[in-house]
Amino acid sequence: MSLRNLPEEDDEFFISRADKKRSVDRLQALGERLAELSDRQLKQLPIDDMLLKAFLDMKKIKANEALRRHKQYIGKLMRHADEAALLAAMHPLKNPALQRQLDLIQERLIQQGDAYIGEVLSRFPAADRHTLRQYVRQAQQEFTKLKTAKDSANANGQADVAADEAEQPTPAQHRLWLHLRELAAINS
Repeated sequence: MSLRNLPEEDDEFFISRADKKRSVDRLQALGERLAELSDRQLKQLPIDDMLLKAFLDMKKIKANEALRRHKQYIGKLMRHADEAALLAAMHPLKNPALQRQLDLIQERLIQQGDAYIGEVLSRFPAADRHTLRQYVRQAQQEFTKLKTAKDSANANGQADVAADEAEQPTPAQHRLWLHLRELAAINS
């Protein structure tokens, strides 16, 4: 069967070479924008470890030609990443005011719990009460465990270790923050 006699249904799935190149260029440009983010912000993105390491390595490269090749390598790795999820995750990172608002919402959720969930649900209509409540409860449990560990460390004279642990968000707090960021991306 010649190319001219193909059924029209197959045209829906045909991607031209130019479209593929545009897609690769778009992903490489997105990779360059992501490389401008801080290490902390990069670690918050939904990317795999190989891509995260490539971004962190890119900040160390100074030679122009090596930097160009490394950008192409990041573009290659980006082909396997979820572009929509990365764009949605980048939106709050570009907006520090929104990031501060999400941090405040997270703190209030952990402190007030179910009393504040209603306000969050009114702000983010796409939120699911059950899922949000699960994230909040897990974050509260880990927060209380961390607080008791910190108190016992202070009592034993290990205040410097407790201070380091207090600065890091717990995994449940991080999951809650990521969920809030997704809700903010959906809402915008």
